[in-house]
Formats: sequence, structure tokens, C-alpha cells
Amino acid sequence: MSEQAGFTSDPGESVSVHLETGEDAATGDARVEDATDGGARSPAPVPRPRPFDGEGEEMPNTADARRERIETAWVRAWGKGDVDALDGLLSPAYLRHGTDPHPQGPDVLKAAIVSTRAAFPDLTTVIDDIVIEGDRAAIRWHSSGTHENAFLGVPPTKRRVDIGGATFARFDGDLIAEEHVTWDPRALLVALGIISLGQD
Repeated sequence: MSEQAGFTSDPGESVSVHLETGEDAATGDARVEDATDGGARSPAPVPRPRPFDGEGEEMPNTADARRERIETAWVRAWGKGDVDALDGLLSPAYLRHGTDPHPQGPDVLKAAIVSTRAAFPDLTTVIDDIVIEGDRAAIRWHSSGTHENAFLGVPPTKRRVDIGGATFARFDGDLIAEEHVTWDPRALLVALGIISLGQD
């Protein structure tokens, strides 16, 4: 398909512009070509529209969809105690690598969230940053809560604790298959008054 338009750049001077649009047969990308320089054509890429889901709705960007999936599940699981919300985020074969030498499955993670929230009833966990690249996600977070009930055998101290860490996730399709979690358990022990700084 081609179009030709005439316009005036200076009074009395008419310039003819030839535009040709189409689709590159090799790449499928849309292109726009012009011939204002006497016939030479230089391609100018045109962004292709985002795909639709078949019902007229634009499909979300994969990174955005994964980010939203993480945020939703974390708010429901860590913030509200609805650990079954993780079923929509974690693969059944999910493995979590952390301070325990043996990787944990989804059920162990759910139990850990339940026990942590029981010990710190006012627990809040905030996602500070999420960076997604390909099938990988890096999540920086921090948690705060008051130690109101026994936790890992430690009687309630009534102390307010603040800790932070990072989670590095690998997606397999729409679900997270593996996570590596890094945080300093000593920071929690110091906050609870169990050990002092400089004590191993």
C-alpha cells in the first residue's frame, strides 16, 4: 500500500512525499519507507501492537504479569496468612534454598509462614524492589513485627524486630520452580536479645 501527500514547507514551494507501508516478509515487522530524497528508501521500524487474548483484551507483558503474580501472592500469604495463595505462584516441584542445608518444598514454606505469623501477629512484609529479566526475578524485601508468642523455641520477648533480605527466583512457565533466599538470621537473634553483636 502506498500513499502520496503534498505539503508546502515554504510559501510557494511544494514538496512531494511518497510513503510506502507494508510488512517485512523476512521478520514480519511493520515498516515505513519514504522517498523524499529522490527515490532512495530507508526503513523506519514501527512498533508492532501487543498481542490480544482472543477476547479483545490486550495480553499483559510477561514481566509485568510475573511481577503482579509475586506481589499478589506475597500480600495474601505473608500479609494475611492465606498461604494457599502461593499455589498460584509456586510450582508443585518448587524448591526453596535458604539457611537450611536441605531445600524446602511448598508445604514447608507454608508452615514456616504460619508459624512466623503466629509468633509475630502484627507481621508486615514489604516488597521493596522486584527486578525481572527473562525467567529470573530478584525480590528485595523487609519484614517487621512484635514477638508476642514463642518462636523457634524462644519465649516471647515483646520486642519489635525489623529484618530484611532478598529472594532470587526462577520461573518455569507461569510458576516459580526454585528460589534462593538470603538474609541474616543473626539479625533476628540480635533483635530478640538472644545474642549480642559480635557474638557467634
